[in-house]
Amino acid sequence: MFSEYRPNYHLGHGHRTPDRVIPRSTNGRRRPDTQPFRHRNHMNSTNKFLLLTAICVSSLIAPPTRAQTEFVARGDMLATRSGEAITRLDDGRVFVVGTLGVNAAELYNPSSGQFSWAASLATARFAPAVAKLNDGRVLVAGGGSTVGTTALNSTEIYDPTTNTFSNGFSLPEGCFAGKSVTLLDGRVLLAGNWGANWSVRGTAIVLNPTTGAASLISLRVGRAGGALVRLNDGRVLLAGGLTYSGTSSMTASMEVFDPSTNTFTSIASMSQPRDPAGILLPNGKVLLVGGPTPPSGAGTNVCELFDPATNRIIATYHMNTARQYPAVSLTDDGKVMISSPDTPKVEIFDPAYGTFALPTSMPSVTRNPHFLCSLQDGSVLLLGGGARRSEQFVRTNLLPTANAGSDRVVYAGTSAEAVITLDGTGSTDPENAQLSYSWVGAFGSATGASPTVTLPLGVNVITLTVTDNVGQHSSATAFISVVQGIDAAAYSQLTSQIQTLVSEKTVLEGKVNQLEQSITSLKAALGSVSAGFDDIKTHALAIIGICDQKVQEANAAKTAN
Repeated sequence: MFSEYRPNYHLGHGHRTPDRVIPRSTNGRRRPDTQPFRHRNHMNSTNKFLLLTAICVSSLIAPPTRAQTEFVARGDMLATRSGEAITRLDDGRVFVVGTLGVNAAELYNPSSGQFSWAASLATARFAPAVAKLNDGRVLVAGGGSTVGTTALNSTEIYDPTTNTFSNGFSLPEGCFAGKSVTLLDGRVLLAGNWGANWSVRGTAIVLNPTTGAASLISLRVGRAGGALVRLNDGRVLLAGGLTYSGTSSMTASMEVFDPSTNTFTSIASMSQPRDPAGILLPNGKVLLVGGPTPPSGAGTNVCELFDPATNRIIATYHMNTARQYPAVSLTDDGKVMISSPDTPKVEIFDPAYGTFALPTSMPSVTRNPHFLCSLQDGSVLLLGGGARRSEQFVRTNLLPTANAGSDRVVYAGTSAEAVITLDGTGSTDPENAQLSYSWVGAFGSATGASPTVTLPLGVNVITLTVTDNVGQHSSATAFISVVQGIDAAAYSQLTSQIQTLVSEKTVLEGKVNQLEQSITSLKAALGSVSAGFDDIKTHALAIIGICDQKVQEANAAKTAN
């Protein structure tokens, strides 16, 4: 019966990981190639249709190929832990704490790949909540002195600079296996907490770790578990989880906490009741991943995308594998790694394409519910879940990034085609390897970073594939719409050039007229010169003859213009 279902927190349940947002690069801009011609409407209904077609076609382009990746064995944890919690410190090390019978915390050093003992808690804690504070210290809150039957209300604070624990302030009620986030104002929100004897609470806790001020905040729907994710605007999303309403069940409901009012507000629901993992994506949206579902607690392969701008689910995806206790973490390229104890396989979600892919290698150890932690160098650490061995997901060779230039409209005048120069110079390789360029389109194929090609009228889908020195490659697509006519900017420039030529012609006509008058006056003056100056007169008349010839040539040019 589902009423007997209990999540496996005693096996090390947890899927909160430190979120790291990786900015993504954008294509450079280039001006469209144009040919001067008579003005036509440069964005008529046909052109708009071509651009809309390009946008629609873009959704059909396949995602880039996978990078070469590998799970590399790292050092063993110093204690076998169940019900541990982790967070990444500001200096890049990973802090691990919690399990029955072990007071000492551990630190993972990514530089050496090894664990070392840290300071010891005053009280051993099963499944505490941890939150890295804004000053770099770590709050360790609640937990149990037994598995499921007790819930502590005490807290301790770890200082990485001194490697010491100090007693913190008390919580208004005991809790364990809850979720926690640090708010922008420095307070800590704990929600989705279990109470003693696996009781579900209808409240969340807000704690000021500096002053000790703490308060209970009513949830719109009482729940244990669920995804707790701080949004970019400072609010906090709480989605799904277990709830009791006569019999054990799960909820599809979601609510948002507003720190400015200290209240939760109900929003639209997920598509099905479940206890998902949640992670903030680089674009500010939240991916809600898998989780157990009623009535048996079996995992689901459903992932949903939450948009904070609308407070709604805006997309649904399906993983390759259903996952009961998923762990999630961002990779260095803004994708999401997903693992779980019910399968040894991990998969990678690409938010840009809404697709799931299997990496080129898999973990070597099967784990109970465990953790993924994004490290500062972009790799992902996999640890916990009853196994002492840790593994690190690294890229042995990073993919190059293809950049086919920006989508654009090219004007062909009255011609049925346009000659343009493609631009792949924005393509990059993380290892700075020399890239080869391969272009494919209606023109056939071309090579080089900036080849010149001829495109027909219509929407041209241009695909660039760049390949590095070991054969790793990625592709990018540009949509170039070739239309007849001339754009407004080119028409304006041509009009200005014509006006300038007309002005220059008027000035030339005036100078020719002045020269004719001067020649006439000079002839009259020379006619009265005495015979003694005949030689000078003859020479002057020769010069006048030359001037007459120049005037005739100028008049001929004027007539031609």
